[in-house]
Amino acid sequence: MNPFAGGNDDGHSSTSVINTNCAPVGLNPFAGGNADGHSSTSVINTNCAPVGLNPFSGGQEDGHARFSLINTACAPVGLNPFAGGRSDGHSSFSILVLDPMTCLTVLPITLLYFDAMAHERKVYLDWSTSSEINNDYFTVERSKNADKWEKVVRVEGAGFSSSTLNYQAIDTDPYTGISYYRLKQTDFDGQFEYSDVRAVNIDADQGRVRLYPNPTNDRFFIVSPENSAFSVNILDAYGKLVYTEANQKEISVAGFASGMYVVRINFAGGESTSVRLIVNK
Repeated sequence: MNPFAGGNDDGHSSTSVINTNCAPVGLNPFAGGNADGHSSTSVINTNCAPVGLNPFSGGQEDGHARFSLINTACAPVGLNPFAGGRSDGHSSFSILVLDPMTCLTVLPITLLYFDAMAHERKVYLDWSTSSEINNDYFTVERSKNADKWEKVVRVEGAGFSSSTLNYQAIDTDPYTGISYYRLKQTDFDGQFEYSDVRAVNIDADQGRVRLYPNPTNDRFFIVSPENSAFSVNILDAYGKLVYTEANQKEISVAGFASGMYVVRINFAGGESTSVRLIVNK
């Protein structure tokens, strides 16, 4: 955050980034002072220019920003690059010998997880990102043999984000038996990449354990013909354990936030099963 920053009032920053593989990534790099700050910056022989919001910005009021971008593969990515002050600010900059064809790839998203789980003959798909750059949309794809893929649903991306975002989709007409799912992420410029593949077995949902009611807003019951001892672990969408108990078939969700959970039931004989639970308050 704010690397190479000047002083709070009349601060100045004079900075050079030379012969580096990648320039800094962050908010307001090379920033001047809050009031009459100035920044003078050079980025030379660098593979990647800074990525962030308002790089090389001057002061808030009468700030100035002066910079040069020389022999650099990538121009800065972000909002209002090379910005001067809010009131009387000025910015002076130059870009020399820029070669976009050699630009290093900036990952469009940071994917925290992608999951697919069968429940009541539907497949629930969940994923989460911690950051997004130039992200246009997601496509959930499925396959019977992990070779030939088809589109299930398209979900719009956030474009640019630096906070955690959660996404959900449902395949209401999945294949019977084992099938495979993957997530395709597409940039505004058409570039794309894939997540890891997840396998589901829709027949597994017809097993001996079910939850009722599901979705629920108050409590649910574990319904099973098995009479042996068991333990229950409930995990949230991030994989965090939020509940654990033994031999409890009636469970309150009063302290649960709305969302999707995984109820894992382990029987004394060593068998186990996982069932998706939806809490909707």
